[in-house]
Parts: sequence; structure tokens; C-alpha cells
Amino acid sequence: MSPAPGAGLIDSHAHLDFESFQADLPAVLERAWEAGLTHIVAIGAGQGSEGAHQAVALAARDERLSATAGVHPHDAALGLAWGEDAGAPVPAALRAAWEARAETCLERMHSLALHPQVVAIGEVGLDHHYDHAPRELQRELFRRFVRLARRVGKPLVIHVREAEAEAAGILEEEGAAEVGGVIHCFGGQPALERAGLALGFFFGLTGILTFPRAHELQRTAATLPLERLLLETDSPYLAPVPHRGRRCEPALVVETARALARLRALPLEEVVQRTAENTRRLFRLDGRARLDGRVAYRLGDGLYLNLTNRCTLACRFCLKRGGASLGDIPLGLRREPAPDEVRAAVEAELARGPVAEVVFCGLGEPLLRLEAVRELGRWLRGRGLRVRVNTDGLASLVHGRDVVPELLGSADALSVSLNAPDATSHARLCPSVYGPAAFPAVCAFIRRAAELLPEVTASVVRCTGVDLEASAALARSLGARFRVRG
Repeated sequence: MSPAPGAGLIDSHAHLDFESFQADLPAVLERAWEAGLTHIVAIGAGQGSEGAHQAVALAARDERLSATAGVHPHDAALGLAWGEDAGAPVPAALRAAWEARAETCLERMHSLALHPQVVAIGEVGLDHHYDHAPRELQRELFRRFVRLARRVGKPLVIHVREAEAEAAGILEEEGAAEVGGVIHCFGGQPALERAGLALGFFFGLTGILTFPRAHELQRTAATLPLERLLLETDSPYLAPVPHRGRRCEPALVVETARALARLRALPLEEVVQRTAENTRRLFRLDGRARLDGRVAYRLGDGLYLNLTNRCTLACRFCLKRGGASLGDIPLGLRREPAPDEVRAAVEAELARGPVAEVVFCGLGEPLLRLEAVRELGRWLRGRGLRVRVNTDGLASLVHGRDVVPELLGSADALSVSLNAPDATSHARLCPSVYGPAAFPAVCAFIRRAAELLPEVTASVVRCTGVDLEASAALARSLGARFRVRG
């Protein structure tokens, strides 16, 4: 069988977590792989300040996907209501409320950016065409995201519309050249071209390149250095000719590749190869392929199981802030292991000698994979092994139901990260995508677990500002044992 026309292609920008893909995403991805794509970058922006978590969740399950983390300029108000004039100064009260939300948002994004699945910060930038958020807040959030990119050492995915000079100025002032990035959905604007070239950025070409009237973009794409070009779909938007009027999806990136090949009088295979190399270089995809996180690892007399890199908290003391390793034990996973892979890893470890218990505890929150924990827990207990689950206590909130009864028969004990004696301290130490709902949910989870399971421990990390006595009293009032970690 001859290779697909787009064999080796990479779609460097697709919004796979959007609602328009919910019904048939597996089929969408299968069409992409059949079309020859080898990788897709799922953009974690465009659905408020929480969309990044969904993109990371997708990327965690398939090593052919990567994710980004950011907040689209349309959402720069971070959910706050504001006046109709986007160019007007932001009132002091609104700015104060925004600052509080921005701090929490950036903290969460910082935590997500440390995940092995996250390859860039974005899409972020300025949009003065639609003005869905005050321009003042767009500018400030954009600056903070550039600083975040520099702090975590990851490139930027930039959205700019009718704000080219201003965006270029912010990128230069904030030192974006240090990490590089891509001008997403580049339209051929001379100001952006000059700025991008000067900063060492790449230029993302979408299906617009195939539009009959995109003359400026076509002229520019024909002359820009090929080593600076990426291909992207911006799915579900901007379907290329001859698919205009339908939902765009990653498989259609081959049409943009064909258009670029025609403009540059190059074989399609060369365009595919060169743009894919550019994408791998910018997002360091080859480095991600070398991730070798262990699924099963030993600590003391326990065997620990690492199921996911995902989490809904951004704890200030999180292991991910120091890397994706526990000492010399690598935990960064290319993808989430299937239950059979976990079983094989357990069998290999047990062949080395017995263990006192098996603990679900890795780089991320195990109960985000509730069904896998239940299935594996039953299997482990069926083999006569004691099973403990280390959790952040948010599973019932995440899954939208009381999940504690579902753990019966799968776990002998739960260790729940209480981490604070009150909601204010918890929000400071462990910012959550669930905001004020997080701490009450943790307490309710502990209380419910203590009613049903024989052994439940609530723990806190020993760190500045945590009242250990108050935490211990709260744990006991919820019916749990208490332990101090670290």
C-alpha cells in the first residue's frame, strides 16, 4: 500500500477539546492518522481559563498528541463582567477583582506548564478586532504569559488580530526571543513578519493559504524562509479549499501543505518533511519522545503506581515544580498506561520480591482515572495485596457524583491530601480549577470515606503558614486519622 499523501505531517494547532468534536473525536483522530499525520498539538486555550486542562487530558492519553496551556485574549477578563468599551480604562474595583483571578489563573497555568504533555504556552496575545475583553486586561495578561513562558522555558503560541505593532512591542519588551514561539494563523502582515523574523519566531499557516483572495499571505508564504514555517488547521475553524463551509479537522492540513508546495514549486514530500521538522524543533517533540516515566516504582516496602500526569490542583509544593522525577525515579509519562500495561509493570516488580502494599500515587491524581483504579484495585486485592489510594480528595467533585462507594472492593485505605485547616489556606497553597468549591469538596470526601472505609488518613505538608494543630482537629472531626508529610 502506498503511503498517504500527507505522510509525516504535523498539525501544529488544533482545538480538539471544543464542543464541535465531542461527538466524534475518536473518528476525527483516526482520519488524521489515516491521512498520514504523525502528531497533533492540542491547543489548551479558547474555552475560558479552564480549557487547558481538557487539552492536557487529551494529550495524556495518546503519545501522538501534545498540549499547550494558556488563555485566549477573548477570555482575558477571566469571567468578569465589564463595560462595552474595550478601549476604556478598567475601573479600580474590576481591576482588583481581576488581579485576584489572574494570580490564581497563572498559578494553575504554571503547574500545567510543568506537565510533560505541555509543549508551549498559548494561545495568548491580543485581539482588537472582536474586543471580547478589555484591551488593558488583554495587554497585562499577555505580558504575564510571556513571563510565564520564560520562567518554564517553553515557547509561545501567539494570537494577534488588528494589534500587530502592539503585540510585537510586548514580545520584544518581555524578552520573548529567549523562548521563541509561533505566530499562529499568520495572515501575511508585514509588521508581524518583521517582528517574527527579528524575534526568531515561526509562522503558522492555516487553510487561509488556500483561499482565492489571500494574495498577501500567498506572496509572503512563497518567500519566507521555509525553516520558519509550520502547518496548522486551527480546527474546527478555517477549513481549506475544497472543504470550505464544513468543520475543519486535522486531516485537512494536507490541503495547506499542497498549497504551500505549489507556491514554492517544491515537492509535497519536501514541504511535509521540512514543516514537520520545524514543528518538532520548536516544541521539542523529539525530547518528549524520550520520556521514560515509570509506571511502577518502589519506595520503601511499598509499590507505587503512576497512572497519569494530570491534576486539577496547582499546589505550591508539587513535585512537578522540581521536574518530573522523584529523586532518580522518572515519572513523566508519554501517555497514560492501559490497565494491562500496569499489570505487566506490577508483575515485573513483584518478581523482584514481595511488597507490603500497593499505592496508587504518581505524578498526577490517580482518581482522574477512576475506572482504571477500580479495575486494577480489584485485581490487586484478588492477589492478596493491600491497596492504598493517595488522592487530593476532589474525585467526587470532578466526576459529578459520590464516587467513594465505587472504591469499595478496590481499596483498603485512602490517604487524602487535606493540606490546610480552612478554605483560605487551601486556596493559597493549592489553587484549583474548581475555586471555592474545592476545599468543601475535599472535606466532604474525607467524611464520606471515613464512613465507608476502614482506614482513611488526612494529611498536610509541613510548610510555612499551615496550622498543624487546626488541621489535625479538622481531620479528626471528619473521622479520619491525621499525618504530617515532609
